[in-house]
Amino acid sequence: MATLGQTLREAREKKGVTVAAAAAATRIKTAHIQELERDDFSRMAAPAYAKGFIKLYAEYLGLDSAPMIREYADLHAPRERPPLIADEKAPDEETPLAPRAPWKLPAIRIRLPRVSREALLRAARVARGPAIAAAALLVAVCAVVAFSRYLERRVREAPARVSTPVEELRAMGPPAVIRDPPDPYLNAAPAEAKR
Repeated sequence: MATLGQTLREAREKKGVTVAAAAAATRIKTAHIQELERDDFSRMAAPAYAKGFIKLYAEYLGLDSAPMIREYADLHAPRERPPLIADEKAPDEETPLAPRAPWKLPAIRIRLPRVSREALLRAARVARGPAIAAAALLVAVCAVVAFSRYLERRVREAPARVSTPVEELRAMGPPAVIRDPPDPYLNAAPAEAKR
């Protein structure tokens, strides 16, 4: 009975495709295709990658991928599944640590303290004062920015040159000749001053 790799190689040769052409069509590296055809799964990063490459390559060659993935899982995949949560027990000092596979990550547990409802309400009351102050400061900053933009717009819209009253008088022409006021006005002034 042919192995998984031999089946893949025979199907590729029957199709008349080179390893490089298969790699270009499937976007799998040439080295990975050669490893699949040699039944060498030692350089695969993880079993999930190997299963994905087998499925993709088998479908490209027109083969059913499900029995090939089962064969890989039965013969080549690691038997032990990594634990989802690391054991909390500390290792004994006498027992040496076993080397880990490069694709296993240590599990991290984060314990959050339980907080009572009263403590949450107290924290909310304490935080309310600074929140109100921050909101008031934000409103003040927005008002200052809006007012400065308003003033800039008014300055831009104002005429380029503002005339003064003196300039307006000059524009009206020479002043009319002023005559002496009539006598009743002159005589009235000292009379009012006496009262």
